Amino acid sequence: MKYLQNVDRRIIYLLVFLALAIPLLKPIGLPFSINDASQSFYDKVEALQPGDVVAMSFDYSPSGSAQLDPQAKAVMKHVFSKPGVKIVNVAFWPSGPLFAEKFQKELEGTHDKVYGEDYVNLGYIAGAETAISAFAKDIHSAFSTDRQGNAISSIPMMKNIKDANDFKLFVCFGSGTPGVPEHVRQVVTVYGTEFVAGMNSVSVAGNVPYYNAGQVKGYLNGLRGAAEYEMMMNDPGPATASMDSLSFSHLTVIVFILLGNIAYFTNPDRKKR
Repeated sequence: MKYLQNVDRRIIYLLVFLALAIPLLKPIGLPFSINDASQSFYDKVEALQPGDVVAMSFDYSPSGSAQLDPQAKAVMKHVFSKPGVKIVNVAFWPSGPLFAEKFQKELEGTHDKVYGEDYVNLGYIAGAETAISAFAKDIHSAFSTDRQGNAISSIPMMKNIKDANDFKLFVCFGSGTPGVPEHVRQVVTVYGTEFVAGMNSVSVAGNVPYYNAGQVKGYLNGLRGAAEYEMMMNDPGPATASMDSLSFSHLTVIVFILLGNIAYFTNPDRKKR
């Protein structure tokens, strides 16, 4: 065991690199427990029926995309897989529409929904909480055109979608202000619309009281929440790969720590020093 005390550090670096890289290239899907809040989020989406309308709000910037992108893509894929369910994408952060467009494009060919008939991207509306209130009260007044410049009145699916009362579920992916608290105040409290949220990890502690109070029906916690959602969908993706990568790299480091300690304490020369 003495040779373990003199392992070339470059070998350790290489093994840690492989432990990080291999799961990213080929997700394994290591099993882990599902948080109750994640399960509740998933169940709300899974329960959607034909004719239901879902609002998805993308309220984060590129700095939050590492944790929120995997969440948003997994949830959008799930919603798009529900037959007859219509989706209204909106954003109260300037960068939000770009994320919605990106996921819509990435999911092309995986569903049979048609833009304008089954889903729409309304784009960004300025005004933070005031904008959320205006949108919830009268969508057609808040937006005259969608992200592509089409008049809202000319979009078939929007003819019967007027305000927050028409949403079966409101989904927010948020990393700051406006975010979960503002949506709770302007959508949940006023209209009683069921609401779930995807959050970055640092936002969870401040928003958990809304979940405990029943105002937020479920939430996803950072990258772990995204991986849990992918697991419930039986569809390993980038979040699962990232969690596998972290797990294997941690395991590699732990193994080397254990081997190093075993080698040290079993070294007969230790007592001679």
